[in-house]
Amino acid sequence: MDREVIVAVSVGAVGYNHETSTFEIEFCDSSIYQYAPVSEEIYNGLMNSLGSNLEKTDLRYFSEHIKGKYKQKTIRRPRRNLFKHFRNVISRALISVVLKAIDRGE
Repeated sequence: MDREVIVAVSVGAVGYNHETSTFEIEFCDSSIYQYAPVSEEIYNGLMNSLGSNLEKTDLRYFSEHIKGKYKQKTIRRPRRNLFKHFRNVISRALISVVLKAIDRGE
């Protein structure tokens, strides 16, 4: 299913299949879930809520109107160490920058 990239705290992308009324959401932890049958009205409501709210409450509409109300299918489980991996990469990069600055006498 094609997904539209979303700029939000918790959501990476969402998609909707009009033929099957299937809604798909990819979270920033890389997990992907499908919900069906979700009406186009509910999908549009979610898109409107995500487009206007980039704070931690960006999942309020999802929690109130979709999660637990439709059949859920797990497409990909979350990668629990994903954020730890990025934190380690960023830490190593910062340490490298600091050490180079020290070597240059800055």
